[in-house]
Amino acid sequence: MRALLLTAGALSLMCCMVLAGCLQRTDADLPPTSRGVERVSWEYAGSFGGDAEETEQTDDPWDTRYEPGGFRRISGLCVTDDEIWVCDLAISRLQIFDYEGRFKRQLGAGVPIPETLASDEQLYLEEEEYDYKTKPPRWEDLAGAPWGLDQQMLFKAADVAVVDEGFVLADQAMSGCQNSARRGQRIVLLRWDGTMQGLRSARVYWPTYLATAGATLAATEPRGNCLRLMEMTDERWPATRINEDTNFNRIMETELYYRGRSEYEVGVLLAANAGVGPGEFTGLGGIALAFDKLIACDTGNQRLQVFDTRREDFANWGTLIRVIPAHKRDGSLRFEAPRDIDIDSDGTIFVLDAERLEVAVLSPRFERLGSFGGDELLEPFALDASPDGRHCFVTDRRHNQVHHYVRGD
Repeated sequence: MRALLLTAGALSLMCCMVLAGCLQRTDADLPPTSRGVERVSWEYAGSFGGDAEETEQTDDPWDTRYEPGGFRRISGLCVTDDEIWVCDLAISRLQIFDYEGRFKRQLGAGVPIPETLASDEQLYLEEEEYDYKTKPPRWEDLAGAPWGLDQQMLFKAADVAVVDEGFVLADQAMSGCQNSARRGQRIVLLRWDGTMQGLRSARVYWPTYLATAGATLAATEPRGNCLRLMEMTDERWPATRINEDTNFNRIMETELYYRGRSEYEVGVLLAANAGVGPGEFTGLGGIALAFDKLIACDTGNQRLQVFDTRREDFANWGTLIRVIPAHKRDGSLRFEAPRDIDIDSDGTIFVLDAERLEVAVLSPRFERLGSFGGDELLEPFALDASPDGRHCFVTDRRHNQVHHYVRGD
């Protein structure tokens, strides 16, 4: 009963804020677009990827390698002016392709993660009984000596963002370790010169989606419905948390208890730290940074939420500006279940809709301009548009593929 009252109260508060206009500040609109998406067509240009094939059979996972171009569990991606960087949660490597889907190179150890590294269960269930004084660090004990030698290039990449200095990685490799001192830095900047800098100012257990704009970095943790907004600096990365912090114990215990149930039930029951009020999330998804704003996909609540990222007004850094519901007041549709989001240089917004299996195209004022996608989208996970807004790439986990869409004009 108390939970119902709290939920009703949060909904009432949000309605009052919308009516009062404080979620729709007049300076919150993105700049107007210079082109009309409804006057152009989007075409399916094909796909690339597929299931990864082993190049050799071996009993030692450290010696196992895979053919380039394939994936075991495709994840996030980043599109630059002429390349697509694609992550794989099951093989420790980033693969880089050109716009035609041709493999160019890869970064990382290239070994299978499930067979090589310790699982969340192994770390969580045995952490309290583990004696660090008489045994080596838990990760080195379970993963073996190569872990200590290759850890910079041994990762479980959920998402990647290419920046001027190098690339930022959302790494879930040590996600199950309760002791933060043993976890290392799981959001890391790997510079082109080979040096590494990691997030030190906040705990990040399962970073899943990343977004960058200049020195600003944002990361989401869907398991804990937690969003972090950070500034990458040489000394440290100051951060602010939206929707409080991730409750590690609650998330880990819930996942262990319900492991084996259907995917839908797990998705609902793992909603630790969930909420329906302004600034809260249920099933947090992808994010985008542009025009001094952060837009987050609140998938479970069928809405987008817009936050302030202006550094000159640091007191309001990360504060909520506006909530964008799935339907407008007249009932017309914007989207249904926003999973991921990106914004091009003109301010046009691309929303990956996990329910309708399409990419909804919105104007900078969040008006629906159209959509693209079709039967090829089976289990879409992440999307990214090219900087010029003429190409859009979507990762799909059903067949470990990347789908490519091109503007027709």
